[in-house]
Amino acid sequence: MPKKGHKWAKKQRLKRSQQYRGKGNPFHGKKHTEEVRNKIGQLRKGVWNGFGFKKGHIPWNKDLKGIHLSPKSEFKKGMRLPHKSYRRGKNHPSWKGGVSGKYRQKYLEKLVGRIKPKKCEVCERKGKIYFDHDHKTKQFRGWICSNCNFILGHAQDDPKILMSLMRYLKKNGE
Repeated sequence: MPKKGHKWAKKQRLKRSQQYRGKGNPFHGKKHTEEVRNKIGQLRKGVWNGFGFKKGHIPWNKDLKGIHLSPKSEFKKGMRLPHKSYRRGKNHPSWKGGVSGKYRQKYLEKLVGRIKPKKCEVCERKGKIYFDHDHKTKQFRGWICSNCNFILGHAQDDPKILMSLMRYLKKNGE
């Protein structure tokens, strides 16, 4: 079933196309002057046509090596892009207060009373370690890696599901 305004838009489009066909078009039978054609040609020169630049156009970065921005926004070596300098922590436009980055980690360690380990407490793999907590009681459970955190999340923190997964692996595994 078409959307509410869809039918009207289709009718309106049809009406407009018929209105401006042939002699209904104010530009019907008129041609551009030589001067206007030259101006249009100048404007179109070097325009991206979807497959590449049109013939005769030499891009501004033809003989430059490496990554370059357009000449207007070119920057010197060592300068940071402006959008990266204000996007972190308190400098971010949507900052609402709180703790971020390394301060957050120190805050969590102090809150829990344990230093964040380099290995997961479940599988003992190295990698990114997350603060794990019980979603019902909000109590800290431990520091775990992203894989273990993913498994717990998809098992909905239910030991029954995890035990049935363990039985399944023993039954069908090696």
